[in-house]
Amino acid sequence: MAFTIFAAHTMSDANELVDNFYYCFKSDRLPRENANLETTTGSLDIGSATYRWNNIYCTTLNVSGNLNTNSLWNLEGRIEITSTSSSITISGLNGDIQKKYYIDILFKDISASTTLNLFLSGDSSASYGYQKISVQNTTRTSTRDVSETYITACNSTRIATTTATRNFSRILIYAETGFERTAMINELNSYENRTTGAPYLNCFNFSNYVWSNTSSTITSLVFESSVANQIGTGTVILLWSKK
Repeated sequence: MAFTIFAAHTMSDANELVDNFYYCFKSDRLPRENANLETTTGSLDIGSATYRWNNIYCTTLNVSGNLNTNSLWNLEGRIEITSTSSSITISGLNGDIQKKYYIDILFKDISASTTLNLFLSGDSSASYGYQKISVQNTTRTSTRDVSETYITACNSTRIATTTATRNFSRILIYAETGFERTAMINELNSYENRTTGAPYLNCFNFSNYVWSNTSSTITSLVFESSVANQIGTGTVILLWSKK
């Protein structure tokens, strides 16, 4: 249907007026401008910084560009290891802009009990402290230290050494300078029992870390295996940030 422009002091057909309403409101809501209400893109807004809509209800929200809100986690990146490695570095960060980091780790080691250690901005000085509760098999333990040189991001604590283990960890980091930076970690360690073929959960840990450095901006996250070349193929790290 066409859009009709009415001229002053001329007769109009009611059907033309109806068609104009259909043109604007019966089909997809597209941005339109100019006298003929031609479709346009990238030039019109819904609401403004002063006048806002309250709620948006939709089935799928497709966004091109950034969501300018501090309430959403934004995916910074996904790294999947395709060949055995000793370290992974995520750079280009700014902990004073993205004040919170959320990390998911699927850690696949190779053959040895190892840990995946995290260094904030590559700092390996004895500036990390922690409190940890662990359950391995049926044994519960708690430990603490005030002079660690890294954050234990994910453990591989094995009973058997015949197969690679699959270990999962979730980390929340508060990164803003002016404070001692903190990290909360929840991790599960497992491996596949090759004798029975049954999955086996070996250990889980809950830990809190503090980095005593209050002035250096976090610009990178460096992950290193405690045993060389134990970051196996299929290891995945996902990093989200929030302002």
